[in-house]
Amino acid sequence: MMVMNRTEKESQWPARPADLSNEESELDRVEVVRLIAQCLEDFGLPQSAESLENESGISALSTSVKVFRECILAGKWDELETVLESLGKFRSEDDYKNARFVLYRQYYLELLEKGEKIEALSSLRNKLEPCCGRLEQLKELSLLVICKTPEELRRRAKWNGVESRTEVLRAVQSYIPSSVMLPEKRLQALLRQALIYQKDSAQYPYTKQSNLSLLEDLEYSSYRIPTVTSRVLTKHKDEVWFVQFSHNGKWLVSSSKDTTIIVWDVEKLRKSDNQSEAILHTLEGQEDPLSFLAWSPDDSLLSGVNDKVIQLWSMETGANVHSLEKHTDMVTACAWLNKSSALVSAGLDRKLFFWTEVRGHWQTKDMILVSAHIIDMAVARDASKLVTICSDNVIHIYDTTTATEISTIKEEDSVMSLCLSEVWMRMCSSLNCMELVLSELSNAFSV
Repeated sequence: MMVMNRTEKESQWPARPADLSNEESELDRVEVVRLIAQCLEDFGLPQSAESLENESGISALSTSVKVFRECILAGKWDELETVLESLGKFRSEDDYKNARFVLYRQYYLELLEKGEKIEALSSLRNKLEPCCGRLEQLKELSLLVICKTPEELRRRAKWNGVESRTEVLRAVQSYIPSSVMLPEKRLQALLRQALIYQKDSAQYPYTKQSNLSLLEDLEYSSYRIPTVTSRVLTKHKDEVWFVQFSHNGKWLVSSSKDTTIIVWDVEKLRKSDNQSEAILHTLEGQEDPLSFLAWSPDDSLLSGVNDKVIQLWSMETGANVHSLEKHTDMVTACAWLNKSSALVSAGLDRKLFFWTEVRGHWQTKDMILVSAHIIDMAVARDASKLVTICSDNVIHIYDTTTATEISTIKEEDSVMSLCLSEVWMRMCSSLNCMELVLSELSNAFSV
């Protein structure tokens, strides 16, 4: 049996919380003007941006940065050395070499695509080799000379041709101080962070406001927390072991001891008492009941753990579209990364697998052998870090990009489950000694 709750009182609100803003923290006028000017350009208002820069005497980008961007995007590679010299500042000497490698790799590949192999090899020897830190990488680039067609070159180099210039600019930008070259869409990113902070601090959607807005602070309201039963769902024939709403809130999935999985249409559940009409899919055919399910980031796929296998279902058709088999013992947890083509799984075999989908086929990208079997896991909102809890009472933190461990936290008692907040990297874990522990992971995540 499952219970869905609604709010009991929606018209009474608690007093407005105290203003926590720090009026002594002054904003930098130059930074604000630069951010606004950049944002105006992004919104297709170049004349407004120019007017702001003229009136304030502050430019979002210096002349040298504008020339640098134009040099990359227009492919003016013969001017690159002069432009790099005028740009001047990089975060470090290593970053300068890395930036040069990214830029001249693009130039090298473009020369190969045009069939100018002699010029390409000259660039490889004189430009790429001095700033390449890995001999294997240089060998891989040199072997691309034998590609017979531009299509083969793009495929082997995993490269998108001239269209990659935008990606190159973004990559090089990470090596240049933000004071010199503003990160792309920086103001929009800050505003999104403000909204996420609002949601986290005011416990949205349990707020007076129904919608997020930059125009006012969200106010927490205890009366928005569901307290009254609105539906009792009875289509399962045995105990319900797991329930979870999709990210978009449109669907609810339930898994039962009767081995069936039901995907419910939430809007139809709200409007009608006919439960049969509210069933979007009934997923059957499992030999054993599933105790864990997870929605992909875009809700297009649903993953479930069944013994040693990870099952994937399409929400468009309800069909089982993939079965991921790699673990040699029961799978205990899985989590999606920041796209619906990458996930991570763990099992009693003490193996942590990173999966990725390539041209319709799922394969393991990396594998980590851990000291004890993993009980639960959670992925940071930006999918850059993975947090796991193990049977030896240790919480492990991994960098998902490199598939390496960066920190650990040892608990005295058994850790049963965990969850991560959307911002500030807070973690809540439940211990076997009937305690809830709130941890600040910012230091560990910054390693």
